[in-house]
Amino acid sequence: MAEGGPYFEPYFSSATRNHEGKIAGFFDTTDLMANKYGLYFDIYAIKSEAHIAFKAFLDSFVDNFEMKTEQKQYVNSQHIDIKQGGVLRKLDIAFSVPSGNIAQAKQHMQNLNLLVKSLYAVANSQGLPSSVGAPRFKIRFLNLMADSETPTQLSGKGSAQASGLEGYIDGLTYEFDMEAGFMTDPTELGFVYPKLIKISFGYYPLTEKNPMWKKPGGEFTLGSFPYAYKGLGDGITAIDASDSGASPAKINEKNAARIKNLLR
Repeated sequence: MAEGGPYFEPYFSSATRNHEGKIAGFFDTTDLMANKYGLYFDIYAIKSEAHIAFKAFLDSFVDNFEMKTEQKQYVNSQHIDIKQGGVLRKLDIAFSVPSGNIAQAKQHMQNLNLLVKSLYAVANSQGLPSSVGAPRFKIRFLNLMADSETPTQLSGKGSAQASGLEGYIDGLTYEFDMEAGFMTDPTELGFVYPKLIKISFGYYPLTEKNPMWKKPGGEFTLGSFPYAYKGLGDGITAIDASDSGASPAKINEKNAARIKNLLR
């Protein structure tokens, strides 16, 4: 298996295999990075059961938390009564997908087509859309996009289907980079394939458990929310892993000890 990835190495390969099944010829550096360090977006479409992966250079990763509130101001009063209706989370993601050669450019075109098709509904037995609900996805990207209950020792690994961050894709956009240009297959006429594809979309994550504090000063319902991180060090100044269940009081105590130790 590729270190940092769930697929048999090399999952991303611009090379070809000889009659013995061994890698022969060209092998792109970006393939090595994707396979070794898990630098790829792994996407699973729940309804269509399509499994898509793009090796990627991350261009933008913005996490938005919008407070849904209801405000009420009383007559001749400077005080405002604000009630919280919830928190809406949305990720805005952009990444670039490079192709090492014509074979990989065709594969990326195939995967892009499949991703676009997965935005559409699945038909029922009568050939009509089975539901009006938007298609759900699961996406894995290192520890930044993973199920909030995935143990931290697995947060950098695993497939989207098994431990991806579930949610809805919103506003998928892709762009063929004109400066990078296109590739052509000498055996074909009238077909071109982009060397670099820029993909961006919004993503509304979902969680099985409602994110909230179990009690004042207690644990949060989702340990690795919104991101997973591993622990560091030991003793009173140690940083506990995101899924350790540390209470705010414990974290405050360790932060105070760490600051005191630095100011000595």
